[in-house]
Amino acid sequence: MPELENVNDGAIWISSDDFSCSVASSNVLEYDETLRKLIAKNTGEATVTLTHRVTNLTVQFSVSVNPLLIYRSRNREVYGFENTGDTTPVIEEDLEYGEKTINQLLSTGYIGYSDLYTQYDTVQLSVSNRMYIIENFCNSNIADEPALLEVVLDMFDHFLDGTGSDYSNVALTNAVVEHQNTTKYVNAIINLINDYLSENNGDIYSLYYDEDLWTQPAVRENHPMVKMMIDATEIDNNQDVWQPKYSYDCGSPGLMMCLNGLYGNKFQIESYTISQNSYSGTIKFRFYDHFGLDTPDLTENKLEKWPPAFQSPGSSPVFRQWYILQHWNDLNATVQPKPFVTIIEFSVPFSGELNNMGD
Repeated sequence: MPELENVNDGAIWISSDDFSCSVASSNVLEYDETLRKLIAKNTGEATVTLTHRVTNLTVQFSVSVNPLLIYRSRNREVYGFENTGDTTPVIEEDLEYGEKTINQLLSTGYIGYSDLYTQYDTVQLSVSNRMYIIENFCNSNIADEPALLEVVLDMFDHFLDGTGSDYSNVALTNAVVEHQNTTKYVNAIINLINDYLSENNGDIYSLYYDEDLWTQPAVRENHPMVKMMIDATEIDNNQDVWQPKYSYDCGSPGLMMCLNGLYGNKFQIESYTISQNSYSGTIKFRFYDHFGLDTPDLTENKLEKWPPAFQSPGSSPVFRQWYILQHWNDLNATVQPKPFVTIIEFSVPFSGELNNMGD
């Protein structure tokens, strides 16, 4: 076996003291001379220049700063889990389309031949006939919320165009951001983050959430953010730390129709700065839901305190027609209607004081 040569012979050693560092985009990155570290402040691109103090030779490189993900529900936008302990992601029935036979539709116990055909079980109701039923329902039940009525009808138009692409709407986002259930959730999450940062010298980076945790439920429960949320529920009985719902008690039939319950959400740090004993930053929330129906949406009776039009969806022709449009494999339509993922994004500031700075 040949001997290795002494690779240190003639080597020239360098250290960080030999270089000065400058950052072109100081709002994105800054260089801490004391720590000799680049510190991210905002998302974006920055150019860093290192200059050798003796030779004045320089080298430049680019740094891309991305948001710091600190939490995501196990359900992602498309794939998720049917049960808490499951580890194999699936696509839920509410995102499936054109897959059910007439016998499967009839087996729901709510859909009948009169929902499918106009006469003699041979002539299908047209798509426009089915949408007429849906639009009449929306106009009757969401009339007091004109902005959200427009959103709901726009969502059905997107459902009918068959692209299945993600959907966002400014009016919907505004309605969600302004709703008290959203405010309770956002405030509860920020309170947990503030408590953590105050007790951990502002160390935001230890809250980093690894996306791979979604298939590791037991390990995920020990993630700092997830653990704080669980403890808040089990110890303090604080239910506001879990993603909001817009159902029977939200006071908005429009939001019930657009969202009802979210499929999942995530939040990430967009900017973060520590100044002496205080810190501040911006957190970005992303809510997502499926605009589509599964069989339980049709067959499960809702609580009596729900608005009457929503108590028993399968008894309402609007939900039967929506379900038929989405799932019937023999639908007489030029374009197959497709469910889609609704996306709602917004950012909020946070700030606080550090308790243990310098300990």
